[in-house]
Amino acid sequence: MNQIIRPNTGDMIAPVPEDYLQIVFSPARPTLDMIRTLQPCFNWCDKHRDSDGNITARISTQKGFREKNRDGARFLFDLIPDQTEVLNKADSLFHAAEHEPAPVDWIAAAINLMLAGFPNAKTVSEHYVSGIVDAAMDDEEVWQGYAPGFSTPVVVRTIREVKRSCTFVPAHAEFIELLQKHRQWFRSRQWDLLRLSDLRDRAEAILIGLGEVRFEFDDEEPF
Repeated sequence: MNQIIRPNTGDMIAPVPEDYLQIVFSPARPTLDMIRTLQPCFNWCDKHRDSDGNITARISTQKGFREKNRDGARFLFDLIPDQTEVLNKADSLFHAAEHEPAPVDWIAAAINLMLAGFPNAKTVSEHYVSGIVDAAMDDEEVWQGYAPGFSTPVVVRTIREVKRSCTFVPAHAEFIELLQKHRQWFRSRQWDLLRLSDLRDRAEAILIGLGEVRFEFDDEEPF
C-alpha cells in the first residue's frame, strides 16, 4: 500500500489505497477515454500535417473522382468514427477540457498524489502545492486569456507527463508550462475534430454515390 508523504518532513500523512489514483482521476476519465478512442485518428492527423500544423489530406466528392477515391474514402470512413456518436461528444469534452477549471481542492489533491509517487518528495517545500494553486488561480500572467485554473483532464495529462519524463519534482515554472501546453493540446485537437468530421462526411458521400454505403434518414420518408 502506498502512502502520501508530507513534503519537506518526509512524514507519512495517510495510507493510500491502491485504487486511489483512479478515484482522484475519475472526473477526467470520460475525456481520457475519448482520447484513447480517437488516438488512431490523431496519429493519422499527425502524419498528414504541413509545416504550419494543418492537415494536408484532401478527398474530392465530385462524381468523376468517386471511383478513383474509393479506397481512400473507405479507409477514412472506417478510421473516423461517426460524427453524431463520437466526434460531437469529443468536441464537447475537449472544449470543456480547454475552458472549464477544476475545483481548487481537487487540483491540490491531484498534485499531492503526484508527489506521493516521487521518492525525493520529502525534499520538496511544504508550500509546493499551494504555490502551484496560487499561480493557477491568482496569477493573470498564467491564464493566457482563459478563466483562472485548469481542467481535470489538463491536470491529469500534466501529472502523467511529469511521472513519465521527470526524475525529480519539477519546478513551479515547469509545471505551469506543462499545464499550459496540455490546455493548448485540447484546443488544437478541436481543430482536428472539425477536419476529421469534414473528411468523414466526404468519404461517406463518395461511398453512398458508389452504392457501398446506404444513406439513412433520421426522420421518416422525406418529402
